[in-house]
Amino acid sequence: LLIAQRIGDKRLEGFASTTLASVYFSQKDYGQAQRLSLRGVQLLDEARAGADKINGLDVLGKIAAGRGHLDSAEVYFTEIVQLAEAANRPQDAVQGLLSLAQNDFKRGDFDKAEKNANEAYQISKALELKHKQSNAAGLLAEIYTTTKKYEKANQYLLEFNSLKDTLRNESLKNLYSHFSNSPKL
Repeated sequence: LLIAQRIGDKRLEGFASTTLASVYFSQKDYGQAQRLSLRGVQLLDEARAGADKINGLDVLGKIAAGRGHLDSAEVYFTEIVQLAEAANRPQDAVQGLLSLAQNDFKRGDFDKAEKNANEAYQISKALELKHKQSNAAGLLAEIYTTTKKYEKANQYLLEFNSLKDTLRNESLKNLYSHFSNSPKL
């Protein structure tokens, strides 16, 4: 961030700001995350780097949703989907769709939540994005349980559990591989 500021590169500074905002968000420092996201999004707008705003918009949307400002969150999440589609970045569209679906679920708009979660599920499945596919399957299971469509809920719950097991096994395999290839002390 400091290097980008020193050389006057707005795009790089905006990207660094939104990336750092994600770190602060994960540490639950929402004030700092919001400040950095807003600054990053502004810089990326000035640099005409629209698709690079996605990360910052996601943080802003999650902060808004967490504070109960679901209308504001929807604006951020919708912009993510639009930017991702315009930039032909379907993996980013999936995140926007999942966030929209969660937001719709919180509002009680289950039809819209189902539509967005299903679209996220289909795209993530086609792109083999197992983590996002798992998130979408879990959300669909929750939506179908809430709407008393228990057969569909069970189908997606089984898919969710299967994907979580696969992801866990892949993670363990990578961890074992890392340790088996590490030098012995």
